[in-house]
Amino acid sequence: VFAFVVRCGPPCPDSELVGLWLGFACGYFVTTVIACAAVWRSDWESVTKAAQMRCEVARFADAEQVTASSTSTPLPPPAVPASFPEGERARRADGSGMC
Repeated sequence: VFAFVVRCGPPCPDSELVGLWLGFACGYFVTTVIACAAVWRSDWESVTKAAQMRCEVARFADAEQVTASSTSTPLPPPAVPASFPEGERARRADGSGMC
């Protein structure tokens, strides 16, 4: 709609794309406002708890699948960078802190 209605006028009579760019800008602005409202209104406690539950369910299902098939060999725990603090390295080395 903006591309056909908005004209720049006498200062720049040849720029008929101004309306198109204004339409893009308005669309991105509305999208940003909606996304910000969704983030602002989210209950982050319940979102994090739901993510943790999905992680635990996936870990349980993976462990069940590995133990069910005797021919498959489980992967070794992921490598932990030396830059991690010692407690974090120990926790991640045994896989307890991984999703």
